[in-house]
Amino acid sequence: MRPIGFRSARHDVRLATQIAARLGAGWQCLAMRREGWASATFTGARHHLVFAGAPDADRRGADRLARGIAEIDFALRHAFVADAALSDRHQDAAGWCRLRVELLVIDDA
Repeated sequence: MRPIGFRSARHDVRLATQIAARLGAGWQCLAMRREGWASATFTGARHHLVFAGAPDADRRGADRLARGIAEIDFALRHAFVADAALSDRHQDAAGWCRLRVELLVIDDA
């Protein structure tokens, strides 16, 4: 099994950029974390991304993401997204919205 490294770090940025573009104006990525992952046949990483939307952010982007994240064809080099989910969505009293996105990225040897 290979350790996660530079390639996985680049995936963090690419995934965050592509998701932020789908969310639209007023959204930003607050945090990124990844954990190595392996099965008997594949290696990769689980990516956890947290996005925040300001009170005036376009909520339609979050709705579209929630409905269609599993269908997004993410553009990654030497890897593919095997699983994607919006694992948490929370709006506080001040109107800030926070989304947690989890993705399983498999290395494409």
